[in-house]
Order: sequence, then structure tokens, then C-alpha cells
Amino acid sequence: MQANTGASGVVSRGAWHVVEVYLRLNRRGRADGELRIWLDGRLTHDYRALRLDAGAWSLVEWSPTWGGTRYVLPAAQSMDMDDIYVSGR
Repeated sequence: MQANTGASGVVSRGAWHVVEVYLRLNRRGRADGELRIWLDGRLTHDYRALRLDAGAWSLVEWSPTWGGTRYVLPAAQSMDMDDIYVSGR
């Protein structure tokens, strides 16, 4: 997803980063959903007036995936996570 706020960030190997995601589903029949993403405290993505017709949450998943077969990765990849919060009404 391309950053749309003019702010950018770098996720560097070997360093801890804070990623915050705010996702609000739209109200039934309305395009008023929201998605905002912060990287290390800087708002990098801000999308509003979205239509996210999921109805309700049933699963939250983090699944980063290497998306290519064209390049060979020079080393094994891993990701450590800490302090995951999910809240709702």
C-alpha cells in the first residue's frame, strides 16, 4: 500500500519499530470506514470514506509474506512481535 500522507518511514532490519493500525468498519450501507497507519509515531497512511462491508470482526491476523520468486533472499527472515492490542465496542 502506497503511503498517501507525504510522510514515509523505513522499516530497518535488526531494529524495533512501532506500527499502529486504526481500522473502523463502515456503518451498514455507508462508505464511512477508516484506515490509518502510523510507523514509529508518524502517520503514513490515512484513508477515509471506505466501504469495508465485513459486518463484524471474527479474526485478526498478522501475516507478512515474501511476495516474490524473482529475487533470492540473502538470509533467513523472521519477525518478533510484542504488545499486540485489539479493542472494539
